[in-house]
Amino acid sequence: MSTGSSPATVEEMESLHGLWQPRLQNRCGDLLKISRSIFSTAVRRYEVEFLHKTVRDFLKDEYQENLRQRAPQDFDELLFLGKATLRLIGRFDCFELVEPRGNRPSVVACPAQAVIYAQAIQNRNTPQDDSVAQLSLMDGFERACEAAFLLAARFSIVLEANDSIPNKQDCQEDSDDMLEAAAKLNLYYYVKSKLERDPGRMKGSTYGLLHQALQAQYMKIIFQPKFRLLFLDGYARMMASEPDERIVGLLLDYKADPNQRLGTIGEGTPFTAFVERIKRKWRDWPVWKQERLFRVLKLLLQRGADPILKESELKTYQRVNAHDVGPDDTGEI
Repeated sequence: MSTGSSPATVEEMESLHGLWQPRLQNRCGDLLKISRSIFSTAVRRYEVEFLHKTVRDFLKDEYQENLRQRAPQDFDELLFLGKATLRLIGRFDCFELVEPRGNRPSVVACPAQAVIYAQAIQNRNTPQDDSVAQLSLMDGFERACEAAFLLAARFSIVLEANDSIPNKQDCQEDSDDMLEAAAKLNLYYYVKSKLERDPGRMKGSTYGLLHQALQAQYMKIIFQPKFRLLFLDGYARMMASEPDERIVGLLLDYKADPNQRLGTIGEGTPFTAFVERIKRKWRDWPVWKQERLFRVLKLLLQRGADPILKESELKTYQRVNAHDVGPDDTGEI
C-alpha cells in the first residue's frame, strides 16, 4: 500500500527553483516572474508575480505598437476581424450547428458579429476609407448569409414550423433583401454605395427602404428566410439601433417618399408608422433616445412628410433646446 507524499523540504524547493528559473525567464519572462517572499516555510518561500492582469493586457502593452508598425499601411483591423468571423462559417460541421442550450445554430453568431464590426466601421474617426471597408465586409456578409442558410436549412432548425426546406434557387433571391437589412442596420456607407450604382433600387425594395430605416429596432419579422437566420433572439437585439437621421436623409435625397401608402399595413405611410411607433413609448425613453428620434421626426417634416397628426399630438415630441444628447448616445436600445 503506497504512502502519501511528504511535504517538500527547503532543499527540494531550492533545487526546483534553480531548475525552473532559467526556463521561466526564457519563455515567460514578459508575463511573470518568481521571486522570494518574506515567508520562511518551504512552500511559501517563492511567489509568482504576474506582470499583466490578463493576456489581453499583455498583448496591448507589449505588442500593440509593434503589430501596428509591422502591418501594411492599408491594413484595416475592423475589416479583418469582420471577415475572419465570416470565414468561420465554413469551418462548422453539420453536427455543430445546434447549440447545447437551445435549438439555434451557433453559426448565426458569426455573421451577426460581422454586422457589429460593420457598424463600428462607420462610427470611428480614422483616415481609412470606411465606405470601401463597409461595402467589402457587407458583401461578404451577404454571401455568408446564403451559405449559412443553405447549411442550416438541411436540418429544418432555422425555419419556422410551417416553412419547408428550401432549395438553392429559393436562397438566391434578389439582393434587395440585403439592402433592406442594411437600411435597418443603419449601414450608411453600404446603402449609399448601392444607391449610387443603381438609384432604381430605391423603388425596387419590397417594403420600401425608408420604412425599413424608420423601423430599425424591429429586426426580424419582415425579411426573407435567407436573412431571418440572423434575426433570432438576442442577435436581433444586439444589432438593433434607433433610426438615424443621416441614413434617413440619404434615402430622402434619393426620392424616398415618406407619404407613400404601405399596403402591407393598411392605409399607413412610412411617416405615420414611425410616429405611431414612437408615440407609444415616448415618455418612457431616456432623453438621448428622445433627441435622436425627434431629429428624425423633424427631418421628415422638413422634407415633406404629411403632418396628419393634430397640433396637440405633435407637441408631445417637442424637446427643450437646452437638452443636449448625452455622452452615452451610442444608439443602443
